[in-house]
Amino acid sequence: MSLVRARTRASPQELKLCGAVPIGVVESAMSGMPSAEVFQVIVDRIDSGVYALDLEGKITYWNYGAEKISGFLSQEVLGRACRDSILVEYDDHNPVICVHHCPLEGVRHGARQEVVTYLRHRSGHVVPVRLWTMALKNRAGDIVGAVKVFSEKIAVPEFRDEKSRAAVEDLDAETGVPSRVSTEAFLREQVEACATQGAVCGIIAIRLASFEDFRHAHGMEAGSAIIREVARTLKDMVRRSDMVGRWSSDGFLGILPGCGIEPLGRVAARMKTVASRVAIPWWGDRLSLNVSAKITMIERGDTLEAMEERLRAAEEEPAQAAKSTGA
Repeated sequence: MSLVRARTRASPQELKLCGAVPIGVVESAMSGMPSAEVFQVIVDRIDSGVYALDLEGKITYWNYGAEKISGFLSQEVLGRACRDSILVEYDDHNPVICVHHCPLEGVRHGARQEVVTYLRHRSGHVVPVRLWTMALKNRAGDIVGAVKVFSEKIAVPEFRDEKSRAAVEDLDAETGVPSRVSTEAFLREQVEACATQGAVCGIIAIRLASFEDFRHAHGMEAGSAIIREVARTLKDMVRRSDMVGRWSSDGFLGILPGCGIEPLGRVAARMKTVASRVAIPWWGDRLSLNVSAKITMIERGDTLEAMEERLRAAEEEPAQAAKSTGA
């Protein structure tokens, strides 16, 4: 289905407000009074994801941006229901939006919605996005479906100073995040900053539960695939000044300079919740693992051994609680 076969609220003006279409493109097209075909070309080619659903939740349109962000090609999704584990959406209040709080319910009454949420990529990792949902109307003004526009919320983080940037050049071959050597070097910098300047720094230990059992059951390749996708998910959840690096065969260490104990707990809970949603496609199935998260703060006179001992003894951070929305 072409987006322009129906009179949709997703006009160039609204797509511009959503940040989907570059301002220059919209103003140039608008000044020339673009035809439906010109508008279609614009929407087809923008980097932001745009897709349309009918009232039964079947996908009727899927643009280049949706392919780029989600990893799913249009031929894989057109005609399928959005609930068919194609593009699973999460937010902090609803573990799976499509099941517990379908956005189509809101647009049936003409409401426009905007949320910050997470989409599960075709390869299995979880991508943070900003998502807009708008009503799709026919020429008679009847609602015939919905249009969703989404864009990646957080870019791959970059470190601020050259010293830290040089450290990440030593990447772990399996996951693509900083290696144990790089992570340990960055951690020692923060221990020194705490000792000499009184700087605050929080530590999160993230571990894949029963990872070795998973490898034995599904093979080394499956194990490498899932830990790689967990790493991709975690590194997109931290600030530019932070680091998430490989720490062990089944775990990572998050190092968050300037982060106090209360926000550290919230970040750890969110990491646990989101990383546990990673699910890799494997021989027609989806494989996932539970993830644990423990926290500690760097203390004056600390050693790596003392921090590891505190982390082993620490209680696991609970997953971020799902709040009731009345749905």
